[in-house]
Amino acid sequence: MTLEAFYFIAQILAGFGIIASLIFAGLQVRDNTRQQRHRSTLERASYSLQVHEHILSNPDVRRVLSLADGGFHSLDRDSKLVYGSYARSVLQFLAILMAQSQDTRLDTETRAAYDRTLAQRLGNRAFIEWWEVEKIFYAPDVRRNVIAAIERAAAEDLPPFVPSNGGSGNAHDA
Repeated sequence: MTLEAFYFIAQILAGFGIIASLIFAGLQVRDNTRQQRHRSTLERASYSLQVHEHILSNPDVRRVLSLADGGFHSLDRDSKLVYGSYARSVLQFLAILMAQSQDTRLDTETRAAYDRTLAQRLGNRAFIEWWEVEKIFYAPDVRRNVIAAIERAAAEDLPPFVPSNGGSGNAHDA
């Protein structure tokens, strides 16, 4: 075999090596994406569970959320503080969803399910009254998402969120 033949064989083997390394890199990226999505799912579930457990374990919070059906302005000062804390926790969950949607860790079908649940939480009279006062403290992208949720709740005539010891019955509780 001539030196030229060895050269061509080496070139062919190098080409196969490059193809193999590209395939390996692609598989690694796919595996990493799956792991990130799994961690994101766990993060959402953990945050949602914390909020829900707080509501269920605290009768004062459940009472305030029930009283909030009359609107935010109908609540006394202490109840407004409790409701504001609840509303901020729901908006924090929205911020998690927005971040995970932007970096593609949250697929559109799952985001749509969460959006329906958020619309139910944000489309009630108490939240809307609270939001009118508090919205200036939030970034424009959060405001757009909240307005979209409120409009969706009105358009779909979603039932209000009513906390109970049995949960809301939603697939995705915020």
